[in-house]
Amino acid sequence: AGHRQATVRRPRGGGAPARRDR
Repeated sequence: AGHRQATVRRPRGGGAPARRDR
C-alpha cells in the first residue's frame, strides 16, 4: 500500500489522476 491514485485531496472528482505530485 502506498501508491493508490494521484488524487490527494479529492473525495470524488471523477476517477482520473487530478493532482500529480511528480
